[in-house]
Amino acid sequence: MRYNYRHLIGATTFFLAFNIITPQGTPPSNEQTTTSTPSKIKKNETNRHSELDISSDEIVLNSEGSTTTAVGNVKIEYKGYHLSARDITFNHKNHRIIASGNIKLIEPDKRQIHAEYLDITDDFTNGIIKNLTIKIPADETYLTASSAQIIGQRTIFDKGTYTACSSCSKPNSRPPFWIVKSKRAILNRKTHTIRLEKPYLEIFGNSIFYFPLIEIPDETVVRKTGFLTPLFSSGEKQRFGVGIPYYLVISDNSDATFTFSPHPKKGILGEMELRKYFHSGKHTLHAAYMYNNNVESGEERHQAMLASIAEFEINPIWNLGWHLKKQTSGQLSYNYYSDALSKRININQIYLTGTGEKNSFDMRALHYHIQEPLSKNEKKFPQANIYPLIDYRYVDLQYAKSQQISITGNITAISRAKEKNTINQMKHDSQPWIPNGINRRLSIEADWRKKIIGPLGILFTPIANIRGDLHYLSFNRDLSSDTISNNPNFVASKMLTAGLDIRYPIVAVTQKSRHILEGIAQVYAATDEKYIKTIPNEDSHSLVLNSTSLFTQNRFSGFDRIEGGNRTNLGIRYIGSFNNLFTINGVIGRSIHILGTNSFSIPDSIGIGQNSGLEDKFSDYAAAVRLSLSPKITFSTQTLINPKDWSTRRTDTTIDYTMGSYEANISYTHIPAYPLYAYDARKTIQSRIKFKINDVLSADASLKWNMRAELPSHSIGLAYQNDCATVKIIYKNESPNIHGYKIQARLSLRTIGDFNPIDIDG
Repeated sequence: MRYNYRHLIGATTFFLAFNIITPQGTPPSNEQTTTSTPSKIKKNETNRHSELDISSDEIVLNSEGSTTTAVGNVKIEYKGYHLSARDITFNHKNHRIIASGNIKLIEPDKRQIHAEYLDITDDFTNGIIKNLTIKIPADETYLTASSAQIIGQRTIFDKGTYTACSSCSKPNSRPPFWIVKSKRAILNRKTHTIRLEKPYLEIFGNSIFYFPLIEIPDETVVRKTGFLTPLFSSGEKQRFGVGIPYYLVISDNSDATFTFSPHPKKGILGEMELRKYFHSGKHTLHAAYMYNNNVESGEERHQAMLASIAEFEINPIWNLGWHLKKQTSGQLSYNYYSDALSKRININQIYLTGTGEKNSFDMRALHYHIQEPLSKNEKKFPQANIYPLIDYRYVDLQYAKSQQISITGNITAISRAKEKNTINQMKHDSQPWIPNGINRRLSIEADWRKKIIGPLGILFTPIANIRGDLHYLSFNRDLSSDTISNNPNFVASKMLTAGLDIRYPIVAVTQKSRHILEGIAQVYAATDEKYIKTIPNEDSHSLVLNSTSLFTQNRFSGFDRIEGGNRTNLGIRYIGSFNNLFTINGVIGRSIHILGTNSFSIPDSIGIGQNSGLEDKFSDYAAAVRLSLSPKITFSTQTLINPKDWSTRRTDTTIDYTMGSYEANISYTHIPAYPLYAYDARKTIQSRIKFKINDVLSADASLKWNMRAELPSHSIGLAYQNDCATVKIIYKNESPNIHGYKIQARLSLRTIGDFNPIDIDG
């Protein structure tokens, strides 16, 4: 609640100028009526630049009663204030100002104040205002009160209300969506506080929360020590809890928030957030402690956490920051922490980044920590520590961007804890292997390519690439016995690549259509990739052959793997537009291994090349088609076809439909079996529908059906959003069990805050 009635009262000082417009030289009668037109009246000679614009239907001067009254459609402009009312009277005898009837004041900051009656002394220290409504445009909030009493520096509101709903601030037969009511509110202009006595929150006319007392700073205070709005939480893990935050101003550039949160089903949580602001950034220190009175398996009675988060802009190019967190073991209380800390998978990191016109630099130290309980795979493959991870890239575009020279560098140092010297003494012949120990790598790559337009518009792009890698491994894999031993060794490798990209577009234009047919041929000659089986694959886990990766030099996503051998990529790309009715985009092609070692035919530590469609001499056919019938309907499909039996190895098909506020999507995905990871073949149908019922109500539904399962996972959501609140209710079931559903409700009240989601499990 932010307002100041001194502005309202100050605007009425024009009545002090009414003595000026009394007829001069003739004694005034007991009562004179003057029909008035809009006029500009100087306030006095000593302040000639302060002028009043006054207009009304008539002005009544009563010398016997010592009053001056402006009657009918009174409008006043004074120093940026606009005041209007039905009648305004100045009593010269008792020095009071009285206004009545549709009083409206617009302040210079566009704040609007409405009232029905005003009676106040001319020194603005005492008075009353009745049927008061204030609109604050800064956040579109509304304050109302049946009456307000001004006593010196204090304004006391009787039965005040507060809301951010425009319709809720007006008399209405329907209960407001939400509104805060208080028995009494006190605005103290000396202490710059607003005191709410016995406030309670109503939603649709029902009281939800009640507090004995709330005191908040007014709009003149940016930071003030005191209690903040309480926080409420509930859910599957938390059950129910309430947080009581206390805000402390330490200095001009530092403050802190202390939160005390009792959780009846778990324990008492105390949190501290200390913030320090600098010219170049901000540092935040989080600390938390929970006394766990309901200890579950693997938990500690005393659970604590300490976190440091910082980000600094050293200059427009360089940025420095970190996110560090330490906690007790067996930690499950992350469910109760604030959003910045309530993550199951935490990444502790320190980073330094820089971005220039041609260069980019990124250096990080990373530590991964997964909150308990751990899954089977998480226990089998412990998370790595990476320090450092350095990426550098230099790109220079020359000769009107027809030539490009780039240099890429990477340093990665990965370590996993070793409990015993024999931890790696195991066979790894038919399963993924991620060894414990140290894996450090230095990679440097230089690339040159130039676009040349030849005869008939053929585009030639010659390519030259050189790459070198140096590994230090604290372990060694014996290929003869398929075992890993703890024997440190260095491994060096290089890759030389020369290539040529040829593209020939043919354009055909008719009266009703336009066609572009482009033939693409790529040839790459490279040395063989070495040490595929002995160096673990840590960062090249993504490999999919489709239309986007078909015409690329290196299909591996990271630095641990690089595509080697001699290979050619052949394909055709087509774009057609038909009388602006629909367009077709299509591409089809394949990759052929010519000489040397096929990088995709040899399984690495995680078997990334298996079932990729590239493991044979002649790859699968990669094809894609996109049909746009209009901006409303789009059909697209990607497929990978095995030429041996013309079966589809993988298919992704999607249909999108959009019309106004209605959106629909349906997709079909077929993924082959992956025996190495015990993945069966999957055929999945997914659909999603979203539409607006009216201006405030919308709904959506989704369906995901693995055709091998009996019950598809599905969800249904309903959302209500107006100018003051958002409500979302979601029902979803992601398990094959019909009783494995979850209902989630979220409530957000604008200007008050969000209520943590409530989960109900089936």
